Amino acid sequence: MSEKNNNPDKIGALKFFSWQGRAVSSGCNVVILGFLSIYCTNQLGLSPAMVGIILMVSRVIDAVTDLTAGYIIDRTHTKLGKGRPYEFCIILVWLCTWLLFSCPGGFTTTMKYIWVLVMYIFVQSIFNTLLNAAQTPYMVRAFNQNQMVRLASFGGITTMIGAMVVSISFPILMGSMATSAKGWSSMLAIYAIPLALIGILRFVFVKEDREIVETAAQRVSIRAIFKVLSKNPYIWLVAIAQMVQYTITNMGVGTYFYTYVVGDVKVMGMMTALGIVVLPIMFFIPRLMRRFTKGQLIATGTIIEAVGGLVMFLAGGSIPIIIVAAILNGIGILPLTYLVDLQVLDCADYNEWKGLPRLEGTLTSFRNFIQKLGTGLGAVLMGLVLEMTGFEGTLAVQGDGALMSIRALMGLFPMVAYIIVTVLMILYIRLDKQIPHIQEENQAKREQMKAQEEI
Repeated sequence: MSEKNNNPDKIGALKFFSWQGRAVSSGCNVVILGFLSIYCTNQLGLSPAMVGIILMVSRVIDAVTDLTAGYIIDRTHTKLGKGRPYEFCIILVWLCTWLLFSCPGGFTTTMKYIWVLVMYIFVQSIFNTLLNAAQTPYMVRAFNQNQMVRLASFGGITTMIGAMVVSISFPILMGSMATSAKGWSSMLAIYAIPLALIGILRFVFVKEDREIVETAAQRVSIRAIFKVLSKNPYIWLVAIAQMVQYTITNMGVGTYFYTYVVGDVKVMGMMTALGIVVLPIMFFIPRLMRRFTKGQLIATGTIIEAVGGLVMFLAGGSIPIIIVAAILNGIGILPLTYLVDLQVLDCADYNEWKGLPRLEGTLTSFRNFIQKLGTGLGAVLMGLVLEMTGFEGTLAVQGDGALMSIRALMGLFPMVAYIIVTVLMILYIRLDKQIPHIQEENQAKREQMKAQEEI
């Protein structure tokens, strides 16, 4: 008997790193898109408020594409599987990201706005939408429950390291390359090509080899989708928590903070490197999950995040205090970032328990839709605040009002936002406590149904 059969929870190095290859690629894409605002204001000369508005417009379009993507994937049945066929979108994500940061210099201001909007829609509203919607259906058909917990913890380490490498190197390269349109385009190509190749490894080496028995009640229809969303309160808690997180993390205020408050954008890369301090914590997540629920772990993390936000605001330009805040933020964000996919699966189990369609793809898409609203809201919020407080991208030194608003967006706003997430996760704990019983009943129903089919 093989070692894999002796230990059904063993993933294997090839399967593990291939799966995480796309996670790393997507995580790095999120990091790079966080620099879009400063590219638009400082390189293209666009208004920060208008940039925020056009990014928000793309999120409105996501209202259609996210829910549509979930519906499409829940109805997908191919020889390759349900979620796996959509992994090719990672190539198109990177192609359009490169084009997004390669706006032709001869364009008028209006054409620049259109270019940014169209390319951003391709990246976020179409290709990333399909990838994200396919994530949970793919994962649940490729890994068992214990393996998914390992991916959330140990896999999170590889994702964090990959994102950290980009977070550190990108600001450094900005200082030497991002001085012209050609420089920005060349810099993006340096990242886009290898990360696209790393991202496609999941499709090549990870098969959907676990059978998921679907009952007649799990047939997908538009009516079923709305019924599930109206009957499952927990997916709303998860989605809104993600919306708040993405509102904060996608404002892109960090670049402005280190450029104008600290005085050197390269320090941003050094602060990101501190993330290595929190990496060992990821090894303890599987053990912690035996003693604490997902909601409890996330709530604890968001309380730490709130404290980190307050410390960051009080730090001003003080590097030692910023280091303390960065470590607190790095520790606090881990549970919310890496346990959310497991929460979506809990919500699918809850649906099945209630006699509703599981709809993993739709639940993931709905979560992503609300999440992306947060991304757009963050861009709009930062753009409007900077505009109202007198920020001017062509000036090397900003006024006191603009500097204070940047500090507030970097510290006070996250503090309040993560307190809200803490409350949401306290409400989610009720489902956490029911999940073992729910999964046992669901499994019993599946075995009974399979036995009836064999008769």
